[in-house]
Amino acid sequence: YTKSYTTDTIYTIIGLVLAELSMTLKALAEDDSIINTLQPQFDINAQPFEYAAPLIYRMLNMTASYLKALDDNEFEIKYPHSSDAVDLTFYSNKAPYFYEYLERVNVLVPNHFLVYGNEGDDGLWTDYVVSESPHGVDATEIAAYDEVYRIVLAGSLTTQSDVNLRAASLLARAKFEAMAGRMYAPHDARVELYDKVEVLDGRGL
Repeated sequence: YTKSYTTDTIYTIIGLVLAELSMTLKALAEDDSIINTLQPQFDINAQPFEYAAPLIYRMLNMTASYLKALDDNEFEIKYPHSSDAVDLTFYSNKAPYFYEYLERVNVLVPNHFLVYGNEGDDGLWTDYVVSESPHGVDATEIAAYDEVYRIVLAGSLTTQSDVNLRAASLLARAKFEAMAGRMYAPHDARVELYDKVEVLDGRGL
């Protein structure tokens, strides 16, 4: 994978890189509206040499998606969000049991992602575009704490839609990666990476 990509989507590029490693990427089933739409200006193998893992990680950070390993050197794209159906429920009074559960509510900082795009061919940002609210904005977290910005420069994004999607994906990733709770339970081989787990005590809470 030694070329510069300008006409391929992120999903296609990841598939090509995995193919170079004798691995495969499953057909896309969960689309975040970025991974198979955005065609990034993306250069590979600049010095120092860029290995496949950080390369794929860099591409995934442009999206709200994640890469999940499966059997037989196969991978799939996962797009977790709050509306996902529950995969597995643990109970205090019936199987499958949990012993202890500690809920943790974190303050989301930053809670307002501002993405600036379209640096122009001269790199002077004379005609830039910036993400619009509510994209990249969590009003509930702002009301609970304060407005904390993170400014992201994405000069290769040239449209309002693209910078809005990047801001929304940054917010979604920040929320998904915040630890919500910690549970102690007997080992259960059914739990998989990116599953949505529900915890209910004897009162159904």
